[in-house]
Formats: sequence, C-alpha cells, structure tokens
Amino acid sequence: MRETFLTLCRLPALALGAGLTLSGCVALAPAPEPMPELPPEPGSQLPPEVRAIVKPGQDLASAYLRPGDNCYWYTYSGPIETTELPLRTVNDNPICLSPGSVPPPAI
Repeated sequence: MRETFLTLCRLPALALGAGLTLSGCVALAPAPEPMPELPPEPGSQLPPEVRAIVKPGQDLASAYLRPGDNCYWYTYSGPIETTELPLRTVNDNPICLSPGSVPPPAI
C-alpha cells in the first residue's frame, strides 16, 4: 500500500516537471515566419460607388483620392513613362467628390 501511495505522490511531481520542461522549449523556439501579405484586390481601396462607375482599362489597384483636388487618381504605367491620371467614368468624366464632402468608406 505504501508503494501505491508513493507512486501516486510522484505522478503530479513528474507531470509538473515535464510541463515546465516543455514550456521552456516552447519559449525558446523561434517565432514562425510571417505569412506573405497578399496584394489588395484591384479597386479594394475604392468605395463601391466609385468602382461601379469606373471606365474599364484603368489600374484600380493604384487608385487613390488626392486631397488637393478631391478627385480619384491612378498610376498609369506606359511603355515610356509612368504618370498619374485622373480616374474617369465610362462617360470620360473625372471622378471627384464635391468640396467639403467626406469620401464613403472602402469595403
């Protein structure tokens, strides 16, 4: 009976020792590599109302709202140069917000 009692007393001590040893290994392990960030969906920075009226063929991934004129612009990478162009509607009008208005949140 005494052997059974001693065996039962040792089990928690062994479990505690093993747990502390394993937690030390986990703490010393190097941090995992961060997952590479995926590029944003084309136009994901634009509000849905703007995406709905954009003329095809414009780089929506680079589109942004320019605070100086309150219009949306995008980066055009041509064969010779890269330049900023106004984002246009299917009717070829620039897409701008009225002065003082707040842009709708992007989804």
